[in-house]
Amino acid sequence: MSPGSDPEPFWALRGGGGDFALVTAVEFDLYPAPTVYGGRMMWPNECTPEVFEAFLELTAQAPPELSIWVSRLRFPQAPPVVVLDAAYLGDAEEGRALLSRLDEIDGAITDRRGVVAVSDLGDITAGPGASGPSLSRVELLTGLDDLAAGILRAVSAEQKELVAELDEYVSGRKPYGFLAPGDSAATAFPERTLTRLRELKRARDPRDVFRADFPVLG
Repeated sequence: MSPGSDPEPFWALRGGGGDFALVTAVEFDLYPAPTVYGGRMMWPNECTPEVFEAFLELTAQAPPELSIWVSRLRFPQAPPVVVLDAAYLGDAEEGRALLSRLDEIDGAITDRRGVVAVSDLGDITAGPGASGPSLSRVELLTGLDDLAAGILRAVSAEQKELVAELDEYVSGRKPYGFLAPGDSAATAFPERTLTRLRELKRARDPRDVFRADFPVLG
Protein backbone atom coordinates (compact mmCIF):
# COMPACT_ATOMS: atom_id res chain seq x y z
CA MET A 1 0.00 0.00 0.00
CA SER A 2 1.28 3.45 -0.92
CA PRO A 3 -0.03 6.94 -1.65
CA GLY A 4 -0.01 5.99 -5.33
CA SER A 5 -1.64 2.55 -5.18
CA ASP A 6 -4.22 3.14 -2.40
CA PRO A 7 -4.45 6.84 -1.60
CA GLU A 8 -7.61 6.74 0.54
CA PRO A 9 -6.67 3.80 2.83
CA PHE A 10 -3.13 5.15 3.05
CA TRP A 11 -4.53 8.52 4.16
CA ALA A 12 -6.80 6.84 6.74
CA LEU A 13 -3.98 4.79 8.24
CA ARG A 14 -1.99 7.94 8.94
CA GLY A 15 -3.89 8.85 12.08
CA GLY A 16 -7.35 7.42 11.48
CA GLY A 17 -7.01 4.51 13.89
CA GLY A 18 -7.10 0.75 13.43
CA ASP A 19 -10.40 0.45 11.59
CA PHE A 20 -9.03 0.04 8.09
CA ALA A 21 -6.28 -2.54 7.69
CA LEU A 22 -3.78 -4.82 9.37
CA VAL A 23 -0.22 -3.58 8.85
CA THR A 24 2.16 -6.51 8.44
CA ALA A 25 5.28 -4.65 7.33
CA VAL A 26 6.56 -1.09 7.04
CA GLU A 27 9.32 0.36 4.87
CA PHE A 28 11.03 3.54 6.00
CA ASP A 29 14.15 5.52 5.18
CA LEU A 30 17.11 5.86 7.53
CA TYR A 31 18.78 9.19 8.26
CA PRO A 32 22.05 10.05 10.02
CA ALA A 33 21.57 10.14 13.78
CA PRO A 34 21.48 13.81 14.87
CA THR A 35 22.87 15.36 18.01
CA VAL A 36 20.31 15.81 20.77
CA TYR A 37 20.73 17.90 23.90
CA GLY A 38 18.25 17.62 26.74
CA GLY A 39 17.24 15.95 29.95
CA ARG A 40 15.06 16.26 33.03
CA MET A 41 15.14 18.93 35.70
CA MET A 42 13.22 18.56 38.96
CA TRP A 43 12.37 21.07 41.70
CA PRO A 44 10.40 21.00 44.96
CA ASN A 45 6.71 21.78 44.59
CA GLU A 46 7.14 25.32 45.96
CA CYS A 47 9.11 26.19 42.80
CA THR A 48 6.07 25.46 40.60
CA PRO A 49 5.21 29.14 39.89
CA GLU A 50 8.78 29.89 38.76
CA VAL A 51 8.98 26.75 36.62
CA PHE A 52 5.65 27.48 34.92
CA GLU A 53 6.74 31.07 34.27
CA ALA A 54 9.95 29.84 32.65
CA PHE A 55 7.99 27.26 30.65
CA LEU A 56 5.70 29.96 29.23
CA GLU A 57 8.65 32.17 28.34
CA LEU A 58 10.59 29.37 26.64
CA THR A 59 7.68 27.95 24.65
CA ALA A 60 6.57 31.41 23.48
CA GLN A 61 9.67 31.65 21.29
CA ALA A 62 11.01 28.08 21.10
CA PRO A 63 12.29 26.95 17.68
CA PRO A 64 10.73 23.83 16.12
CA GLU A 65 13.79 21.82 17.14
CA LEU A 66 13.09 22.35 20.85
CA SER A 67 10.47 20.30 22.71
CA ILE A 68 9.61 21.13 26.33
CA TRP A 69 7.00 19.68 28.64
CA VAL A 70 6.27 20.37 32.28
CA SER A 71 4.64 18.07 34.84
CA ARG A 72 3.63 18.09 38.48
CA LEU A 73 4.32 14.70 40.04
CA ARG A 74 3.72 13.01 43.35
CA PHE A 75 5.70 9.82 43.87
CA PRO A 76 4.59 7.29 46.50
CA GLN A 77 5.63 8.30 50.03
CA ALA A 78 7.33 11.46 48.75
CA PRO A 79 6.44 15.17 48.62
CA PRO A 80 5.13 16.58 45.29
CA VAL A 81 7.62 17.95 42.76
CA VAL A 82 7.54 19.92 39.53
CA VAL A 83 9.44 18.50 36.56
CA LEU A 84 10.53 19.96 33.24
CA ASP A 85 11.75 17.73 30.41
CA ALA A 86 13.47 19.12 27.33
CA ALA A 87 14.95 17.84 24.07
CA TYR A 88 16.74 19.98 21.50
CA LEU A 89 17.58 18.58 18.08
CA GLY A 90 20.83 20.36 17.43
CA ASP A 91 24.18 21.45 18.80
CA ALA A 92 24.67 21.02 22.55
CA GLU A 93 25.89 24.60 23.04
CA GLU A 94 22.83 25.96 21.26
CA GLY A 95 20.57 23.77 23.38
CA ARG A 96 22.30 24.85 26.57
CA ALA A 97 21.83 28.50 25.62
CA LEU A 98 18.16 28.01 24.75
CA LEU A 99 17.51 26.46 28.16
CA SER A 100 19.67 28.86 30.17
CA ARG A 101 16.52 30.49 31.59
CA LEU A 102 16.12 27.40 33.77
CA ASP A 103 19.44 28.09 35.48
CA GLU A 104 17.81 31.10 37.14
CA ILE A 105 15.52 28.83 39.20
CA ASP A 106 17.21 27.86 42.45
CA GLY A 107 16.73 24.66 44.39
CA ALA A 108 16.85 22.05 41.64
CA ILE A 109 16.72 18.52 43.04
CA THR A 110 18.12 17.02 39.85
CA ASP A 111 19.50 18.40 36.59
CA ARG A 112 20.22 15.75 33.96
CA ARG A 113 20.67 17.98 30.94
CA GLY A 114 23.37 16.85 28.53
CA VAL A 115 24.02 15.23 25.17
CA VAL A 116 21.58 12.36 24.64
CA ALA A 117 21.89 9.52 22.15
CA VAL A 118 18.87 9.24 19.87
CA SER A 119 18.40 5.67 21.09
CA ASP A 120 18.10 7.00 24.66
CA LEU A 121 15.53 9.74 24.02
CA GLY A 122 12.94 7.83 26.04
CA ASP A 123 15.16 8.05 29.11
CA ILE A 124 14.65 11.82 29.33
CA THR A 125 11.25 11.39 30.96
CA ALA A 126 12.50 8.52 33.15
CA GLY A 127 9.58 6.36 32.14
CA PRO A 128 9.16 2.88 33.63
CA GLY A 129 10.84 0.04 31.79
CA ALA A 130 7.66 -2.03 31.84
CA SER A 131 4.05 -1.05 31.40
CA GLY A 132 1.77 -0.78 34.41
CA PRO A 133 -1.70 0.38 35.39
CA SER A 134 -2.39 4.09 35.16
CA LEU A 135 -5.23 6.58 34.92
CA SER A 136 -5.02 9.54 32.57
CA ARG A 137 -7.15 12.15 30.87
CA VAL A 138 -6.13 14.39 27.98
CA GLU A 139 -7.64 17.69 26.92
CA LEU A 140 -6.42 19.97 24.12
CA LEU A 141 -6.39 23.56 25.35
CA THR A 142 -7.01 26.56 23.12
CA GLY A 143 -4.14 28.38 24.80
CA LEU A 144 -1.98 28.58 27.90
CA ASP A 145 -1.97 32.14 29.20
CA ASP A 146 -1.18 33.29 32.73
CA LEU A 147 -4.69 32.51 33.96
CA ALA A 148 -4.72 28.94 32.64
CA ALA A 149 -1.21 28.35 33.93
CA GLY A 150 -2.31 29.67 37.31
CA ILE A 151 -5.16 27.16 37.43
CA LEU A 152 -2.80 24.31 36.59
CA ARG A 153 -0.38 25.48 39.27
CA ALA A 154 -2.94 25.96 41.99
CA VAL A 155 -5.51 23.24 41.51
CA SER A 156 -4.96 19.94 43.28
CA ALA A 157 -8.12 18.09 42.37
CA GLU A 158 -9.72 15.16 40.64
CA GLN A 159 -9.53 15.13 36.84
CA LYS A 160 -13.14 16.23 36.34
CA GLU A 161 -12.72 19.13 38.74
CA LEU A 162 -9.55 20.32 37.01
CA VAL A 163 -11.20 20.17 33.58
CA ALA A 164 -14.14 22.11 34.97
CA GLU A 165 -11.76 24.81 36.24
CA LEU A 166 -10.21 25.03 32.75
CA ASP A 167 -13.58 25.02 30.99
CA GLU A 168 -13.09 28.13 28.85
CA TYR A 169 -9.75 26.78 27.61
CA VAL A 170 -10.88 23.24 26.76
CA SER A 171 -11.15 22.85 22.98
CA GLY A 172 -13.43 19.80 23.00
CA ARG A 173 -10.98 17.92 20.77
CA LYS A 174 -8.44 15.24 21.68
CA PRO A 175 -5.69 13.42 19.77
CA TYR A 176 -6.96 10.01 18.67
CA GLY A 177 -4.08 8.24 20.38
CA PHE A 178 -5.07 9.78 23.72
CA LEU A 179 -8.75 8.86 23.77
CA ALA A 180 -9.93 7.22 26.99
CA PRO A 181 -13.00 5.23 28.08
CA GLY A 182 -16.05 7.41 27.56
CA ASP A 183 -14.56 9.19 24.54
CA SER A 184 -15.35 8.46 20.90
CA ALA A 185 -13.65 8.96 17.54
CA ALA A 186 -15.89 11.97 17.02
CA THR A 187 -13.88 13.73 19.74
CA ALA A 188 -10.67 13.35 17.72
CA PHE A 189 -11.66 14.39 14.21
CA PRO A 190 -13.32 17.39 12.58
CA GLU A 191 -16.74 16.53 11.13
CA ARG A 192 -15.49 16.57 7.55
CA THR A 193 -12.61 14.20 8.34
CA LEU A 194 -14.85 11.88 10.35
CA THR A 195 -17.35 11.70 7.49
CA ARG A 196 -14.57 10.79 5.07
CA LEU A 197 -13.26 8.08 7.40
CA ARG A 198 -16.74 6.63 7.86
CA GLU A 199 -17.41 6.52 4.14
CA LEU A 200 -14.12 4.72 3.58
CA LYS A 201 -14.85 2.25 6.38
CA ARG A 202 -18.27 1.37 4.94
CA ALA A 203 -16.83 0.97 1.45
CA ARG A 204 -13.68 -1.01 2.27
CA ASP A 205 -14.74 -3.01 5.33
CA PRO A 206 -18.55 -3.39 5.31
CA ARG A 207 -18.40 -6.46 7.58
CA ASP A 208 -16.33 -4.65 10.20
CA VAL A 209 -13.46 -7.14 10.14
CA PHE A 210 -11.00 -4.55 11.44
CA ARG A 211 -12.08 -3.05 14.76
CA ALA A 212 -10.34 -0.23 16.56
CA ASP A 213 -10.66 0.54 20.27
CA PHE A 214 -12.48 3.71 19.23
CA PRO A 215 -14.25 2.87 15.95
CA VAL A 216 -15.04 5.66 13.53
CA LEU A 217 -18.57 4.27 13.19
CA GLY A 218 -19.07 4.21 16.95
